[in-house]
Amino acid sequence: MFIAAILKPEGPTHGTVRNLLTITEVYAPEILLEETIKHLTELAIKKGTPVEELHARMKLLKQAIKFVPTSQYEQYLDTAAKLVKDPADKWFAALALSLSKKYKEVVILTYNKKDYKCEELRERGITVITPGEINQHISTRA
Repeated sequence: MFIAAILKPEGPTHGTVRNLLTITEVYAPEILLEETIKHLTELAIKKGTPVEELHARMKLLKQAIKFVPTSQYEQYLDTAAKLVKDPADKWFAALALSLSKKYKEVVILTYNKKDYKCEELRERGITVITPGEINQHISTRA
């Protein structure tokens, strides 16, 4: 989602992230930021966008999203690995498990909902939803 928001500032993902930032705190694993920076030039070439422009877009999102160091949720990584189907998603699940100790409601926002064991996460107070489902989720909270 972070990468999609950077690559298409006029796209629905960017709008969804921007709207979420007006009503709640948004967290992401710091590893996501590291990986995005690592591949930013490659992404710029693929999208035909100047790398400086992607850096500027990323800077704006970095100011709004709280990127959490792995050290703050690493104790949840083993459990998280059992709650995802794609090992790359364990970082998001681990962060969500950590945040669920502090917040009543935690949401993982992803295009790859099928990669999460949603029912098991829901039992732990974590909802997995897609950007298309976010408006419905927000309206049921109100």
